[in-house]
Amino acid sequence: KTDAYIKIMGSYSRLFPKKSYIVSFENHSQRYAFEAAYDYFITNRIALSAYSLAGLFTLNTESTALYINNTYIGCYTRIPMYDEQSLYNHYDEKPGELFKAHFLEMGYDTPLQYRTEKKFPEDNDFTSLNTFVYNAKSMDNTAWSEWVDRYIDKEEVIRYLVIQNFLKVKDTASFNFYIYNYGKMLFLPWDNEICMDLSTYHPMDGYSLITTRLLEEPSIRAGYNETMKRLFLTGEEDIQPFLDHSHPGNTENIIDDLLYEVNTITFEIDRAIYYESGLYFTYQDY
Repeated sequence: KTDAYIKIMGSYSRLFPKKSYIVSFENHSQRYAFEAAYDYFITNRIALSAYSLAGLFTLNTESTALYINNTYIGCYTRIPMYDEQSLYNHYDEKPGELFKAHFLEMGYDTPLQYRTEKKFPEDNDFTSLNTFVYNAKSMDNTAWSEWVDRYIDKEEVIRYLVIQNFLKVKDTASFNFYIYNYGKMLFLPWDNEICMDLSTYHPMDGYSLITTRLLEEPSIRAGYNETMKRLFLTGEEDIQPFLDHSHPGNTENIIDDLLYEVNTITFEIDRAIYYESGLYFTYQDY
């Protein structure tokens, strides 16, 4: 047993009767999000798995029975929070900045520090993020391409946008994502439960100035089209550079891997249905 600190997390989700939490252990050195398991929480895990299969740095999630003071609270998805050391190790051991973006209209409201959090380092310096947004807003196409070549991790951004658009992740137009800068800037996925909804229209650029300008840049546009084909649409190309080989079923695209993940998730949470009838609307829906 160890002491823990807990607080309610989320914006819209905190209105639900079953709350989500952020829990910190060992003097806040270990922090986890415990996402309340409703019928949509499977989509978040599928999305995070897809980002990982595409080769992005992502967080390992798992289904968890949450107890507080020996009282069963419910079935949750446990998600470790991004931390400075893990990102430093993954991205060439270069010191970086992590921003939790919360734009009013992603890219149109500057300066950003009044709404966007800087997770680390704790210096309240938003220069790099403001520069990113300002350049996306003001540069002509030639200057923008040159800046993107120098300061954007294009491979990471391409993979992020492909997964976001294929799964129709629409909860990232203004927040619910991170921007990491290690000398080059990229997106890190976070809360993706509102996705795979075929009932509404979602534009490829996500109503975002930044992603609109990135997708207009010729090299990113070409890489986006090629990566979409490799990961989802055909089985002809060699996509080894795009896949995480630690995952089972590594074939020409990641559809089989995602189906495997669906089966894994449903197996893990099957026992929770008996104890939480509200986890899904009906057992048949599950």
